Amino acid sequence: ISTEFDIDGIIENTEPINSDTQTGPPIFDTLHRFNIAVLGTKNAGATSLCYRLWKNQYKLQKRDKIEYTIDVATSNVRINLYDLQGYDNQFTLQKDIKIIQNCTFAFIAFSVKDQTWQKDVTKLVSLVQESNKNCRVALVGTKIDEGNYSKETIRKYVYSNKIKLYYFVSNKTGEGCHQLLQLHWPDKQDPNIHIEQKKCCK
Repeated sequence: ISTEFDIDGIIENTEPINSDTQTGPPIFDTLHRFNIAVLGTKNAGATSLCYRLWKNQYKLQKRDKIEYTIDVATSNVRINLYDLQGYDNQFTLQKDIKIIQNCTFAFIAFSVKDQTWQKDVTKLVSLVQESNKNCRVALVGTKIDEGNYSKETIRKYVYSNKIKLYYFVSNKTGEGCHQLLQLHWPDKQDPNIHIEQKKCCK
């Protein structure tokens, strides 16, 4: 299985990269900053995923902040995660689009227990791709601790939609989450994003 990943363009006829095939990230001589948009389908736990990556803890989290900063010392990388609402909130949608326009990656979280995840995931993938054609989508199947699920269905979706990155994680136990911080970063850093200090939910 190929684990080569060209950040500047899609490589045809290669396997998507998941937690079983991913190789280590590049290590930079100086601190590099990257932005990641995080979106999720209903009940996927996108906000809890942000908290798990930020604090390495599980917490049933309401969306009370939008930005989480994580330092990955082993790679000399600083990650800014942006917990976005996407189509769930039309009032913040334009702001979300502007953030996506300045992100290298987008995590799209969905519950592996949700039987109808594909329709909602497709909408979020389209939102990212229409906002920033250079933003790389990574599908993140959550709640793998809650029993059996069909990896094959998810793999078929990934292949048919030419998505290069997919992961299976548990926000509760932390399984698989460390892989989300070990991406193949490009040489070019992302710009700083300035966000008004307001609560992003009601």
